[in-house]
Amino acid sequence: MKTEWDLSHLEKDGSFEEKRKEREEAINEFVSKWKNNNGYLENPEVLKEALEGYEKLSETSLDEEYYYWLKSQIDQSDPEIKARLNKIEEFSKDLGNKISFFTISLSKIPMEKQRVFLKFPGLKHYWHFLERIFKMAKHILSQKEEEMMNLMSSVAYSNWEKMTSEFLSKEGREVLDEDGKLIKATKEKIISLFQSKNKEVRDKAAKEFNDILKKHVDVAEAELNSILEYKKINDKLRNYERADSSVHLHDDIRTVVVDELTKTVTNRFDISKRFYKLKANLL
Repeated sequence: MKTEWDLSHLEKDGSFEEKRKEREEAINEFVSKWKNNNGYLENPEVLKEALEGYEKLSETSLDEEYYYWLKSQIDQSDPEIKARLNKIEEFSKDLGNKISFFTISLSKIPMEKQRVFLKFPGLKHYWHFLERIFKMAKHILSQKEEEMMNLMSSVAYSNWEKMTSEFLSKEGREVLDEDGKLIKATKEKIISLFQSKNKEVRDKAAKEFNDILKKHVDVAEAELNSILEYKKINDKLRNYERADSSVHLHDDIRTVVVDELTKTVTNRFDISKRFYKLKANLL
């Protein structure tokens, strides 16, 4: 049994081919105008113009990639869907590498010039965007290195995830439906039964799902170890001090705040224990 989603609205404004061409042309136009023009790195007025153009690129997003990703979640064994998704992801990466020069160049702006840009009234709308780039500057690699990391991310990370997910999705198990009848179901349907009001249905679904996971535990272990090794290498190349440093930076939160929160919660685990003890007695 497969999940059914209506995805027709993602194609309503025109063909994917037209949107792909529109985005490629927009990015090529931006690259042609700014890649060899260093004015935006010196003059805040020119930077404002460049940022406005960069912001407009988001108006030509690729619904095609989202569409085929959703289709793959419905049926991860369909070779045509996988091929189309891989093709559009490769296309997106190539475009991403084309335009990556912009944020990389911004990250290399000297500290004194950064202050000038952040104080310029005309850049107020982009202040947070610029501040984030300036904060991440010391972790951003060279243009060629960033392109290489982007291209290698699939084989070092996402392909592992896809492989394990596909293995799990191909597993069919007999479970109980809401009426208590035995049905053949895939992983997605089994997971949906976790929310059933019928305890017997939930328990049967959980047991079958756990059996699926046990069958592929060796593959999952290899996947996790490979992804963790990729993460470790990535952090080392980017000079992150801790494994969670990049997450804190992208989430706009200071590490000291996370550490203090973790410490405070850990020191008062007794509160949750008392709560659940009280709840158990009340029930």
